[in-house]
Amino acid sequence: MKNKSIKIIAEVGVNHNGDIQSAQRYIKAAKDAGADAVKFQLFTSEKLVTEDANTAKYQKNQTGSLKQKDLLKGLELTKKHIIYLKKYAEKLKIEFICTPFDIDSLKFLINQKISCLKLSSGDFDNIFMHEEIIKHSYPVILSTGMSDLEEIKKVFNLYKSKGHTNFSFLHCVSIYPADLSLINLSFIKTLENSFPDISIGFSDHTSETISGALSVVAGAKIIEKHITFSNHAAGPDHKASLTISNFRKYVNNIRVAEESIGDGKKYISREELEVKRIARRSLAYSNTLKKGTKIKKNDLISLRPNIGISTFRYKEVVGNILKKNVRKNSLIKLSDFIK
Repeated sequence: MKNKSIKIIAEVGVNHNGDIQSAQRYIKAAKDAGADAVKFQLFTSEKLVTEDANTAKYQKNQTGSLKQKDLLKGLELTKKHIIYLKKYAEKLKIEFICTPFDIDSLKFLINQKISCLKLSSGDFDNIFMHEEIIKHSYPVILSTGMSDLEEIKKVFNLYKSKGHTNFSFLHCVSIYPADLSLINLSFIKTLENSFPDISIGFSDHTSETISGALSVVAGAKIIEKHITFSNHAAGPDHKASLTISNFRKYVNNIRVAEESIGDGKKYISREELEVKRIARRSLAYSNTLKKGTKIKKNDLISLRPNIGISTFRYKEVVGNILKKNVRKNSLIKLSDFIK
């Protein structure tokens, strides 16, 4: 593949289930599958949810009746884990991205100089997180799930008003997994038209291997997708994730779409010109004609190959007088006529 400008982020999220060795294996798997970046989450459950916060329906379906805090407690990575995983990702030459879920985690990630932050849809309306990111002028990718265009414009204006320009929006539908009929990829173009100065992407929660490629056609420049070693593993996000083998197909489909999408300009390639010479037609004589004949329109036909006079120029031929005999079906030359 020649063009690889689409950034593909393999979202591990919490699918490591709190196991650092599993997290490390995910980085290697993401790299081997062709991802440009791998993403984790950094949070402390005490700073994220109240004691009695319930889980979402999709989480209940996967994890039972646990309270959200109890669920998240078993999925935490420590700051030391993040430092270790970042170094491992750098060793494998895959970009390391992380989502903070509190101000302390955000500051820590900035101090670690990760390439960029990713803010979840759940924090899209979290002014405290936005203000801290803006204060540090730090690169950030913002998921827009559960937001309408007006709210997205509000966040856009917040960043722009403070002179922060290094941010991107990901179109997102916060359903896990999301049915294809609900993902509304046309909204990517709406975001592009509304915010032409920033990159627009897609945070994909479907279970499909083609949806990323479809988002490229819709205009996505960044694509994020959850990965898992098993859709049947314990944990809230495994069912809405792609297995590594399917993620590899997903990445390949994106690269095929990227290669074929082009730049929107029409030009004729050298290979197509060769076909054009054979498939297009030239002006030819419909009958055998004698010297001195004045050419009429019904003396003309069009025949392959396209090495003579275009049929669009037939009026230049009508009315001319032949200076020699010509054969039926022979291609017309301007040199056939008396000047």
